[in-house]
Amino acid sequence: MFYRCLLGLVFLLSLLACQSEKEVSFGKAAATISDLNLKIKDSEVLPWLVGIGKKKGVSRGIRLTFELPELEEKDAKRLKEEYGLDSWLIHLERASIGRNEDLGVFYIQVFSNKSGVFRDMQASQSSVNIHYAASAISERLDRMSCPALDHRMKISEVELVSSSHSFKETMTLTQGIGESLGYKPEKLNFSMFKVNGGKSLKGTYRLSLQAYNSQKGEVISSKIRFENALLLKNEERLSLNECLGSSPESQDRSKDSEVKFKFGR
Repeated sequence: MFYRCLLGLVFLLSLLACQSEKEVSFGKAAATISDLNLKIKDSEVLPWLVGIGKKKGVSRGIRLTFELPELEEKDAKRLKEEYGLDSWLIHLERASIGRNEDLGVFYIQVFSNKSGVFRDMQASQSSVNIHYAASAISERLDRMSCPALDHRMKISEVELVSSSHSFKETMTLTQGIGESLGYKPEKLNFSMFKVNGGKSLKGTYRLSLQAYNSQKGEVISSKIRFENALLLKNEERLSLNECLGSSPESQDRSKDSEVKFKFGR
C-alpha cells in the first residue's frame, strides 16, 4: 500500500512538472511555443530608512517579480540548434499621463554561453528593481542618510491590473530571420541591478518577452505581452526637516570627519 501511494505521488509530481513546461511545435521553417500566458506575479516596495537615526522611511523603489517560460530540455536544445535561442529578452515600459517610456531591455540566459549547456534548473521567474533616481544613480548616493535630488517620496499604493493591451499566447520563431537590436541589452541576473525610474515612479508598468540570440545580438521571435501590468497609483512626499540644507558633499565631509575622529582617538 505504501509503495502504491508513493508511486501515485511520483506520478502526480511528474504530471505537475510536465504541465509547467510550455508546448513547442516544429514546422518546416518555423516553431511555435504555446500557452505563454505570462504574468507579473508580485511587487515589493523597497524601503529606505533616512534622517537622524534613520527612523523615517521613504522608498528606494519597487521590485517586480514576473514569470518566465519553462521548456523541456529536448525542445530547448532544438530551438537553440535550429533557431539560435539562448536567452529570453524582456522589455520594460511605463505609461503615465500623456507619456509612454521604454525603461529598459534585458536578457536572461536559457543556455550558458561558455559551454552551451542547457540550464537544467530553468528559472521559472525573475525580478527587476525600479529605483528612484536618488538611489539608482550611484552606490554613493544610495548610502546617503539624507537622499540627494530632494528625494522625499514614499510609495503608498500599488496594485496588479489587467493589461489594456491585447496579448498573444503563442510565440513564433522563424528560421534564418533575426532582427538586430543595434545595441547591447543589459544582462539580468541575480545581482541587484537597478533601473533608473526618475524622480517620480507613478505610472503603469508593462512587460513583454521575445526569444533572443545573445551571441549574435538578434531578436528571433514575435513579441509576447504579459497578461497584466503593475499600476503604481500614489506616492506621498515626506517632510525631512533634519535634512534641510544637506547635500552629498556635506554628508561626505561629515563622514570623513567621523572617520578621522575615530582613528585620531
